[in-house]
Amino acid sequence: MPQKWPNMKTQEKAGHTKGPWFEVQLRDGFDKCNSYKIIAGSNRMPAPIVCELRDVDNLTNEANARLIAAAPELLEAAKAMRDQRNREEKVEAWEKLLAAIDRAEGSND
Repeated sequence: MPQKWPNMKTQEKAGHTKGPWFEVQLRDGFDKCNSYKIIAGSNRMPAPIVCELRDVDNLTNEANARLIAAAPELLEAAKAMRDQRNREEKVEAWEKLLAAIDRAEGSND
């Protein structure tokens, strides 16, 4: 069984920000990408910011941003795999999982 956060003994566990999440490149004044924000609900600003990535090379930031933005879909797909009860649900869950992996890896860009 996974460990809970230390302070979770007395508090109820909070839910995550609902998806979908999107990665948004932020550029400096010289048109160089220097950070990414992960935003929720819409791929337009202003939107709730889930997190911000910076101070790592651009390729790593981009890969991390894609993975984090795909997190709600990956969680949903994992739950669908866990909960499937028949062959039809299994095929549907598998397709959902493959699509989420593609998004996380940037294969559908």
